[in-house]
This record gives sequence, structure tokens and C-alpha cells, in this order.
Amino acid sequence: MLADDDRTHPTACACKWHLSFDDAIPPSELHSRTALLLSEVGGGLEKNAGRLIGHIKGLVDADEKGHLAFSVTSLQEGARFKGEVVGEVTEAILTLNVIVYGIEKEVVERMLEAAFARHFHGRRFGDDRGEVHAQ
Repeated sequence: MLADDDRTHPTACACKWHLSFDDAIPPSELHSRTALLLSEVGGGLEKNAGRLIGHIKGLVDADEKGHLAFSVTSLQEGARFKGEVVGEVTEAILTLNVIVYGIEKEVVERMLEAAFARHFHGRRFGDDRGEVHAQ
């Protein structure tokens, strides 16, 4: 959490992950996992006294199978989704952007990494630590 005088400055965090699934998953599971990730991140932001500014927004791009765009405009409301994925998916790209007040970037990134590890397999782009696997 930031000091009171730093709460007027936004923290922005952008992450991009390559998702991979050992067995193909249906679109409904991709949607469900994404919604759970967003719910967990939103809850973590709220718990850490963050205030949402703008959106938590992003995209799951399943290439020729389609995409899911999503946004969260309130920590009390669920995510809104647009788009569609057709057919089972073995890999996709997840891009997520978060803008909040009252939390350091490192804390937001740790929340995102932990939530990602619980709901997806894959690796973050630019991360040489290797693939992260869901628990």
C-alpha cells in the first residue's frame, strides 16, 4: 500500500501471457478461468485498499478460434465479456491491463502472477523463468 500522499498517483500494470493447455479446453472453461482470474485480482486490489480507475481490461486471443475481450469497471461488479471463442483451445494469448490507485506496481504484479498460476498454464512474455503451471 502507498503512503496517503501517494494515493493520488495511479499505478499502471500491463502483462501478457502465453497460455498452454495439455488437453484442449472448451470455450466455456476458458471463459470461466478468465472470470475467476479477474475476480481474484479485483478482490486482491480491494483488500489492499486499491481503488479502480478506468478499467481492468484485456483480451484472450485464441487465434483463428476467436477472442474474448473483457473489462471490469467496478470492483463490486463482475467482468463484462465481448467476443467469442469457437471450438476447443490448446493455446492462447492473454493480455491484461490494470490501472489502480493506492498500490505499488510490484504488489499488483505479484497479485497477477499468483492469480495466473492458480488458473492457467503458461508463461509471461519476456520471462525467462520458464512455464508456470496451474495448481
